[in-house]
Amino acid sequence: MSFAKDIAKWAESTGQDIDTVRRAAFMDMTKGIVKRTPVKTGRAKGNWQPSTGSPKSGAISLRDKIGSIVEKKAQSVVDSVKGDETLYLTNNLEYIGGLEYGRKSKQAPSGMLRVTVREFQSSVRKAVNKL
Repeated sequence: MSFAKDIAKWAESTGQDIDTVRRAAFMDMTKGIVKRTPVKTGRAKGNWQPSTGSPKSGAISLRDKIGSIVEKKAQSVVDSVKGDETLYLTNNLEYIGGLEYGRKSKQAPSGMLRVTVREFQSSVRKAVNKL
């Protein structure tokens, strides 16, 4: 059985709204990734690009030292998602891999994505508890 089917089965058995949980978990994970992204100029944080349909391509010039602009964009994408469209969070900076693996900055030696992905179940639980 696929992961999506497992979640759907769980949502049905518990009476939870899977779409609400999915949206809330995406936002929680987005906030975690953005918060953990090292900051020098804000370019790395500003290049987290939320989308539906397909991942964004290319880097953008946005600089967001706090992450609030990216979070607002992510919330806008989450609010506009239709049905079971896939939600994406993409960062296409040429050095994002170096940041993830601690080669370009010592601010996040354990990474941003790796740490946040390990918290996925917690993000889902948090979203369910909000319902």
